Amino acid sequence: MLGRYAILLPLLLVPFVASATPPSFSYFGYEIKENAIYCGHISSSDRNPIDKMKKIEGADVGSFESLKGGAYHRDKNNAYYQCNKIPGAAGETFSFVIDAYAKDRDHVYYKGVAKQGFDGVSFVYLGYGYLKDKNGVYWIGSSHPNEPPHPEAPQKISQANANFFTVKKGFATDNKNLYCNGKPIVGADSSTFSIIQPATGDANSLRVSTAPYPHAKDKSRVYICSPHERNVLQDSDPDTFVMVDEIYSKDKNHVYHFADMTEYDPATFAILEKGFVRDEYSLGDYYSGNVISNFADIDLDSVEFLDRSWLKDEKAVYYYDHGPSGVGVRIVPGADPATFKHTYTFCYVQMTKYNFQAEDKDAYYYPPTYKNADFIRVSKDDVPGCESGSITPRINSIGAIFAWIFGLFRN
Repeated sequence: MLGRYAILLPLLLVPFVASATPPSFSYFGYEIKENAIYCGHISSSDRNPIDKMKKIEGADVGSFESLKGGAYHRDKNNAYYQCNKIPGAAGETFSFVIDAYAKDRDHVYYKGVAKQGFDGVSFVYLGYGYLKDKNGVYWIGSSHPNEPPHPEAPQKISQANANFFTVKKGFATDNKNLYCNGKPIVGADSSTFSIIQPATGDANSLRVSTAPYPHAKDKSRVYICSPHERNVLQDSDPDTFVMVDEIYSKDKNHVYHFADMTEYDPATFAILEKGFVRDEYSLGDYYSGNVISNFADIDLDSVEFLDRSWLKDEKAVYYYDHGPSGVGVRIVPGADPATFKHTYTFCYVQMTKYNFQAEDKDAYYYPPTYKNADFIRVSKDDVPGCESGSITPRINSIGAIFAWIFGLFRN
């Protein structure tokens, strides 16, 4: 029996053997050979990387080193970018700054090219997209998730005082202003500024605007440094302001979803499971922050969240269409709340494929597929071949494929 299928085995294994090969990555590396430096752009999969490198004439073997980031190298006399000598660079004072920036005692370099107007001695990276030297403060970060950083074109912040400028957990201050994403926040009082929630992530990423967004306050207001133009939380009270989680915050008067004021009552606001929130009077969508108005008839004391879309109370079962073209919440006709549950049942009955998402004691259910569609409700008596929670067998893993192969041999 083995002979019939022996030829299939190596063919079936080829894609899995190939997929087991570790991914390669490339970088600028160097090696020393015959008392000389060889440098080049190589791949981790190269067996003889030196064959792809070029000799750097005049490089000092004893002091040659790679700097952080990998693209810059230096020795006691010179500096190099991507293995090419940088004209005029002083190797003994040359250092990496951030991204593709480096400096020496005289110049600031971007991708190995000297940039005019910057002071090399005082040039520093402050974090979260801010640079400064003795001449000013500069912004190279990204203020929006869809906007890439712009390190090649630093924007000078004309209002900033370099002598007093500091970066504090995503925000920045000087002796006059509070800054977010390289811009001053009009009306903020930097002298009473304090951080409520710091920025998260790597300060070297050049991106401040990644959730959870940093929050701060002064004597009068609360601020958020986010991709939105609105940095001030409307009608906020700094004395009672607290973070509920990384998305929601509140004070004695309001609940906020990022920078937006919501309709929820702060005294009874709570975050629930499965992507919902509530207060004493209403339920809402955790992710959008919106109150779901047609939840008014749901019993808030007995509501049970089966998943992100299916929920029920003692009276009825509901489906929440939270997509961009959805119509909100619908009552599921004919569903029995006492026995209703969220399951996945895949089966074929008389060549018809069924893909149900829920069931009760009498029927299986599938939600509307578009805005004005009805629920699909199929009586269990009409699909006797379906079993609750059953899944039609599929070859969906390497283990399943091997089981199938050896099953052939046993037959």
